Amino acid sequence: MKRVEKYLSRYANTQGKIFLVTGANSGLGYAATEHFVSLHHTVIMACRNVNKGSEAKEALLQKYPQAKLFVYAYDQADFESMNACVNDISRDFPHIDGFILNAGIYHPRQGLKTKQDFPLTMGTNYLGVYYFLRKCLDKGLFVDTYEQRIVFVGSLSWYRVKIKKNEAVLTTFAGNNTAQYCRSKTAIGTLAYTLHQREVIHDLTLPKTVKATLMHPGITSTNSTVIISPQIIRLQNRSLGRYPFTLPLVV
Repeated sequence: MKRVEKYLSRYANTQGKIFLVTGANSGLGYAATEHFVSLHHTVIMACRNVNKGSEAKEALLQKYPQAKLFVYAYDQADFESMNACVNDISRDFPHIDGFILNAGIYHPRQGLKTKQDFPLTMGTNYLGVYYFLRKCLDKGLFVDTYEQRIVFVGSLSWYRVKIKKNEAVLTTFAGNNTAQYCRSKTAIGTLAYTLHQREVIHDLTLPKTVKATLMHPGITSTNSTVIISPQIIRLQNRSLGRYPFTLPLVV
């Protein structure tokens, strides 16, 4: 915990920025949102469940009465929902300093699909993120007049995955839930690395003022990990602790 506090204290003097956090009503997204408002930043809370987003907002306002929080409906498994969200945000905010792309799923029931009929895990964790970024670019939310940052939430689970057929993996239900999750995080890692290297991904090319970064939180207590036993969480936290770039947002 001291290591996290020491790291976060490096940014204690930043104020007045606007951050967009997906999945902001719980887990890592909620922790990031609380940290931002504690530093007097404005936070756009993009939440699949608006009621839960509003409840999270009210809980934060109890602790930070002056917090500037704005809840928007955002379903990463539905392109139309993301269209509406980006349209509303681009209308309401002149600029956004940072995008925390936290929303995702871990272990849904087998065979579930997104609204556009993609496998739910890959469709949400990767295709949804890619689509959201593309819509933000279309709407002028990424600009070359000031610095912006995108933070992708990755996972060391991708070390288990080798993707041979890129297009096939976007539409396959092959493998168990864990395998599908690992493939989705491998895709996110590839996307983050490619954007960081300033390479072109089809029609997604960001201005040079936009910095893409990737982090992995280890195993944390969130809605996505409620099915993982405490023993596995302790074991994986010990293993992941050997990597110098492991930095949980919440402990």
